[in-house]
Amino acid sequence: MGDTLNERVQRIIDAYDHKKPDHTPALAMVGTWAIANAGGTVKEMEENPILEKEYYLKTFDTLYCDAVMTGGIVNDAKSFELIGSGAAFASNDGTSIQHKENIVMGDDEYPKLIAEPYEFVVNEILPRKAEKLRGDFADNYEAMSACVQHRLKKAEVQKKLVKELRDRDIPVFNGAVLSPPLDMIFDFLRGFRGLAVDLRRRPELVEEACDKLMMYSEAMLGYDPTVESYPAFPIFGTMAHSPNFIRPKQFEQLWWKYYLKLAKPIWEKGGRTCIYCEGTWTDKLDIIQDVPKNQAAFHIAPDGMYQAKEKLGDNSVIVGGMAMNELRFKSKEECLDLAKKYIEDFGADGGYIFTIDRELVCPNDVNTENLEAVYEFVHNY
Repeated sequence: MGDTLNERVQRIIDAYDHKKPDHTPALAMVGTWAIANAGGTVKEMEENPILEKEYYLKTFDTLYCDAVMTGGIVNDAKSFELIGSGAAFASNDGTSIQHKENIVMGDDEYPKLIAEPYEFVVNEILPRKAEKLRGDFADNYEAMSACVQHRLKKAEVQKKLVKELRDRDIPVFNGAVLSPPLDMIFDFLRGFRGLAVDLRRRPELVEEACDKLMMYSEAMLGYDPTVESYPAFPIFGTMAHSPNFIRPKQFEQLWWKYYLKLAKPIWEKGGRTCIYCEGTWTDKLDIIQDVPKNQAAFHIAPDGMYQAKEKLGDNSVIVGGMAMNELRFKSKEECLDLAKKYIEDFGADGGYIFTIDRELVCPNDVNTENLEAVYEFVHNY
């Protein structure tokens, strides 16, 4: 099999279908590291958005992959800056985007969130998060307009970026975003500290809020009940943020239950999903077995992959492989030996997509020579 766009996509579809591949498909997760790798900075891109396309594409002059996780940089510090929020900001050296926990909802405000979520967030939460949205209508409009115009420019650049990736026969793995409501509370309202307390002291209110916020998870997903079928590619992706901080019972009741409500209509119409677990999930593997065969994938940290294969491998796709630190500190020969072991242990009969343990963010996250050598090896082995 060659390296045309359709052939690369088919490798990934075959992995989901547990078919024996000609080569194990390799997924690139390059993030803001790609910008630094090309000699650029996030700060430059904020002032000249077209640079995102130029910098991001440069990485793929020398890095082979069957798909890239995202078509550009998902997070955007400039959007927050334009509305006066410090929740996301560029690092001091300008090469990555950092986040600051921002608890903007009080523990006594769940009733307001549950009663009128839209009005509560727009009228009370946004002004707390964003200094430039605390003025009169004209000032608020000016700030929001600047933010929207910036986002539209960024979206246009990323549209061109995705097209140029496809012109290079590189598909974008993630399509629509599937985000359960608990992560909305975790990410935007209560943060780690707040939600940890809420799950102990007021779990029934958290669940009621999740029920109410489901409509926004569905809206973000863009699910259309009139669609008769979904393509097998691209994939409906989920960045799981809160699950690593909650107990299995809480996970099942307050995260997984809602995930299934969002995912089942997609699976029933042929769509595929992938959860980026951001950990091993060894305490949750029994829970997440409840998925249809050949429809779901789980990106698992390296030290949990063997347990995941035992519990999930006959039914779901295992995504994972090299740890960043291995690619950063080990020799090229050691890295190639590890890549060979992952392919032989996980990919011999399909059901496996090779990648690294997390999205690359900072300039020194990996040794670039090792990264390129490993991906080339995976393709040719």
